[in-house]
Amino acid sequence: MTENLDAETFSLDDWLKDAHLPERSCRIFRGGHLIGKLERLQDQIRDEQSASEQTLQSRQKLTQLMEEYQATLEKFGASALTVYLRALSGPILRELRAESDEIEKKKGQDRQTSAAEFWYAMVARSVVAVQPADGERQAVKWTAENIKALDTEIGMGEFGKLKATYQRAQQEVQEPDADFLQKSSGGNKDDTES
Repeated sequence: MTENLDAETFSLDDWLKDAHLPERSCRIFRGGHLIGKLERLQDQIRDEQSASEQTLQSRQKLTQLMEEYQATLEKFGASALTVYLRALSGPILRELRAESDEIEKKKGQDRQTSAAEFWYAMVARSVVAVQPADGERQAVKWTAENIKALDTEIGMGEFGKLKATYQRAQQEVQEPDADFLQKSSGGNKDDTES
């Protein structure tokens, strides 16, 4: 790699040899049906905690509710899947757009359907890996049909997370905050509370 930024000697080809498109990640959940149960348990726990009488029976009920909440929360957490999405290059986006336009013409799709299918294709092409809650990162290749099935089975909210993560990756590379750990732990000597 060229160290010097002199226009005469700097080699862009060398600099680009280890270049990568931006990548982002988000977690999606297949256990959406558990959210209502978690909310109900939270309400019951609050009710038990705010009851003026703290009898042995009410403390036992509170303990039981808290254990059920914890078990449900763990089940919800186990339904998580971290999805890694990479920005798409201009040539790939043009290829996807051309494919989408051709499909729209062949199938006679309306613009709204065509736009949805194009989003499925873009998001699918941007997915590069997944990591289950209890596993290792694995490279994957998803199709537009996979993304459409995901949207159908676990809903627009979870698909929306994938779409937003793809868009963040596509926007730009943001430099990581080098002081993140010091700021998040409050360990800087000059920190003041906001």
